[in-house]
Amino acid sequence: MQYVGFYTIDNNTNYEIYLYDLGTAQPDSPVNGTLIASKKDGYNAYSGYHTEDFSQNEIKISNGHYFSVVVKTDTGTAIEKSYSSKSNVIVNLNESYYSSDGITWRDAVEDSGYNVCIKAFTIPDGSSQPTPPAPVGIAINDTNFPDFNFQDYVRTNFDSDSNGTLSYEEINNVTSMKLYTENKIFYDFKDKGMNIVSLKGIEFFTALTSLDCKYNQLTALDISKNTALTYLDCSDNQLTTLDVSKNTALTHLDCGGNKLTKLDVSKNTAL
Repeated sequence: MQYVGFYTIDNNTNYEIYLYDLGTAQPDSPVNGTLIASKKDGYNAYSGYHTEDFSQNEIKISNGHYFSVVVKTDTGTAIEKSYSSKSNVIVNLNESYYSSDGITWRDAVEDSGYNVCIKAFTIPDGSSQPTPPAPVGIAINDTNFPDFNFQDYVRTNFDSDSNGTLSYEEINNVTSMKLYTENKIFYDFKDKGMNIVSLKGIEFFTALTSLDCKYNQLTALDISKNTALTYLDCSDNQLTTLDVSKNTALTHLDCGGNKLTKLDVSKNTAL
């Protein structure tokens, strides 16, 4: 057993995964067997497809044995149904079960013709390792972060496992950005920007509460997705417009030193 893939149907999902060897007889329950591996502290900040890596556990299933992958979540489980003319989904009896208490299990196919959305990635003994599933998250590339300096800042500060992709956990951990350098020379107290021209990609950081991007070369700034912002300093850029109507949590706003001719803060009652 190498990887387990499954869906979460809501944000902020806690999950547990259990792998069972069910022996050679046709099983009537996914838990009537020997527990061979588990993960009990899983968490996904965002809904969607996720992959759990078990490749380091050296899990082996004996030839001819049935096995099961049991996923427990606190937000529910994704299911799929086979439509003869519209889907490649295959549903079979004795392969997909569900339970509300982990004790009594029902066959999802027998009950409703649905299949629980769980995948198990295995390889035969003696085979080479499979290619791991592509990392789930936001790739740190020119498409998502076209400004070289901003891309480098994101990669350096937030890609904690250095795999070139921001996982949803890494993204959700980002609450503050300071996109300038403090000048330590005693006779020149002016801080310096990072020559950032575009902050495209900032929209992925929805947990961001503080954004300080002063002293750069920004001509536009879209923070409509960053609704958790309470602090924004975008002063001394080249902005001609600024829309903060979606940022109703703002308690501090500094946008001086730009080319703004008007600014609507009627929605920002906390300022």
